Amino acid sequence: KYHGKGGELTVTDANYAPLLDNFLRGGQELGYDTVDFNGDKQQGFGPDQVTQKSGVRCSTYKAFIEPVLSRKNLHILQYSVVEK
Repeated sequence: KYHGKGGELTVTDANYAPLLDNFLRGGQELGYDTVDFNGDKQQGFGPDQVTQKSGVRCSTYKAFIEPVLSRKNLHILQYSVVEK
């Protein structure tokens, strides 16, 4: 309900187990819930979310610009100031 599906930018839980498992278990031992930070309750312990695809960082450039670089109507300008 709180997560989008099928967009260009892949968001996933960081996977650094077994450290993550120990971190979450420690939070539970302190009386905190394990939570989804994008859900309706954010107080507690939960995995970080990262923009990765197949274990490799996926930047906004890779997700949105790289796939459309060959378009004739795309003009990329460096050192530009956007006013609108």
